[in-house]
Amino acid sequence: MIVLRGMTEADCPGLAGIEARIGSPPWKARQFQEELLEKALTRVACTASGEVIGYAVARRQCDWWQLMILGVTPDWQGRGVGKRLLLDLLEKACAQGGEGMELEVRASNGPALGLYERCGFSRQGERPGYYLTSAAREPAVLMGYAFRRESGTKTAGDCP
Repeated sequence: MIVLRGMTEADCPGLAGIEARIGSPPWKARQFQEELLEKALTRVACTASGEVIGYAVARRQCDWWQLMILGVTPDWQGRGVGKRLLLDLLEKACAQGGEGMELEVRASNGPALGLYERCGFSRQGERPGYYLTSAAREPAVLMGYAFRRESGTKTAGDCP
């Protein structure tokens, strides 16, 4: 069983440990702590035993939310954890208001691009040379998700 909850200060060192395995460049514990101080919207995924296996952070910038980071430990990738985190984050962001959510993702990150597209994000453009790799620079794909309006209220869309 996977449980989603808000991030706490105590989670930050463990999140940095996951990032060290999957991030390029990885976030440090301090970056997660700064998001908590900024009152960012945060979610972590935990197993029934309490092990943190994933995380997502979004920050509101005027009328739009910016997905800052989403990550899942390698042992749990491909098992729906990222999708649950993203859907939960979209729902909570929509409830707090705004027009939608935006993000950047590496052009080479096929699994992430697929997840975002399946969850209703659309490609908005590309930022050439945004990510530095060991050999060169890589473009970022810019994606957006608009919250739907139904009967005067905003709702997050469905994710197949």
